[in-house]
Amino acid sequence: MNNARHICEAAMLALLHGQRVTLSIPAAESWPKGWPRGELLSVQPHGVKNVSFDPLKVLGFFQRTILEERRAQSWTGFELGGST
Repeated sequence: MNNARHICEAAMLALLHGQRVTLSIPAAESWPKGWPRGELLSVQPHGVKNVSFDPLKVLGFFQRTILEERRAQSWTGFELGGST
């Protein structure tokens, strides 16, 4: 979750400055399911992709992810229906 914190901080700074956030990922890896689409800026010779994202969409991704995790935890062991 440490990486998530750094990504969120970078997204917040970009948002406050009216800019996009640029993130890098090895070409062999992919973004997590639900990650927002970005604009490919460059591919380094050693295989790292530099991609620009809307910071609000990046923050929205983390908000949705955290809310889904909390919902899953709060519903554990819960049964629907009344006693018969």
